[in-house]
Amino acid sequence: MRPLALLIVLAPSLGFADHLITIPVGYKVPDGLLRIEGFADVRDHTRWFGRFDAPVNDSFDITIRGGEDGTSRYTTFDFSYNFFAPFIDFGPGISIGVQDALDRTPERNRFYTAITYRFGADTKVNPRDPGEVTVGFFAGHRPSPLLGVTIPVSSQLHLIGDYNGYIRSAGFEIRPSRELGLRLYWQETHTLATLTLQKRF
Repeated sequence: MRPLALLIVLAPSLGFADHLITIPVGYKVPDGLLRIEGFADVRDHTRWFGRFDAPVNDSFDITIRGGEDGTSRYTTFDFSYNFFAPFIDFGPGISIGVQDALDRTPERNRFYTAITYRFGADTKVNPRDPGEVTVGFFAGHRPSPLLGVTIPVSSQLHLIGDYNGYIRSAGFEIRPSRELGLRLYWQETHTLATLTLQKRF
């Protein structure tokens, strides 16, 4: 499937939660919210990715994701359990889970713990959208730390970056509305564009 066609197919529903770029975070998809996300490599049109995120109940989320890296395709699942949601400037959110439950991706299946801190809710720059720092670790085929940061420049523009033990990613996200997110970020030698849509039911 061509990247543009993929983004059109993924456009009807979506949101912002439960992962940063490549790492999980310490909070979940809000109840009643569905998200679809499409990724396309700006330079290499044989590389595309997509994911669908949905809450199962007050604590569990499930993600169905797939893609093509130019040589092979995959489809797999992620699962997460959230113990606590983050309290801004007070306490972190904590989630555990597994990425790639079917062991289909180059990173293979890994268990994780993610801890997310939210801070700076009373800043003059962006009082409604706090910054975030996520730390944690992966265990499994390649144990590693996980690190991520979100820096709000304004209510519509956020700087983002993360590291999952394999890849360093950094870029920015534009949020024209609560239902729509647009991202451009860099992963080593690749440049990816992302369209995120969310819908509350």
